[in-house]
Amino acid sequence: MAKITDLTVKGWLSDPDNRFENKSCGNGLYLVYRESMAAAQMAVQVQVQVPAGGQATANVHR
Repeated sequence: MAKITDLTVKGWLSDPDNRFENKSCGNGLYLVYRESMAAAQMAVQVQVQVPAGGQATANVHR
């Protein structure tokens, strides 16, 4: 996946009518800008290996 630059993000946010559920860099970093939001939020998804061979996923929004 290509790296996301500040110019890319500014382009996504420049049109107030262009809302989206999420845009991702492909490595767990997301930008979320829903219709119900006044401002965009960054979200991070982290996957951790847990005992017994499973995975746990945590989502952090700010």
